[in-house]
Amino acid sequence: MRSTAFVLQGNTGSEKGNSIPESTVRNILRESEKMALAVRLDKKQMLHLQLLAEELICMMPQLMRYGSGKFWIECYYQKFELHVNVDTGSEFRLPEPEKPQEKRGIIRKILGAFDNALNSSKESGTQTSWSLHSYIDAVRGSKREENTDAWDELEGSIIANIADDVTITASGSQAEIVVLLGFD
Repeated sequence: MRSTAFVLQGNTGSEKGNSIPESTVRNILRESEKMALAVRLDKKQMLHLQLLAEELICMMPQLMRYGSGKFWIECYYQKFELHVNVDTGSEFRLPEPEKPQEKRGIIRKILGAFDNALNSSKESGTQTSWSLHSYIDAVRGSKREENTDAWDELEGSIIANIADDVTITASGSQAEIVVLLGFD
């Protein structure tokens, strides 16, 4: 089952003043609730789905710096995929880089990985991908005292603690973030 796709207008070259219209946010949250009800999720599961949708909504203004996009949800039994696809267009120019001190937290790691995947794909002409699951495995493989900030970020992150994975794929002028969530 696939939800309605919501069109997201880009604001290339600038992050300032670029926000997702409140009506689109409400519609995305309503659609996530509708999908949850269709497969009979319980209240806690529905809350998890909506929290992940909200996490993606928070990322959308930064993602739309690259071009226009779409948001939709796919559901296979009780396995959900929340998609944000961005089309950079043929005249892609990377927006101004963010300041280094702003690159804290899991959301910033995801946005940084999106930047890197898009740049690598544009430069090399090949598909580039990244996975939050792989990042988490790398952090958990390190000693806590050697990587305290990363451990703290993981423990306090909604998306890292609820999602099964977050993947980023970039190829040509297309880039996509997919948040995976399954209920067994």
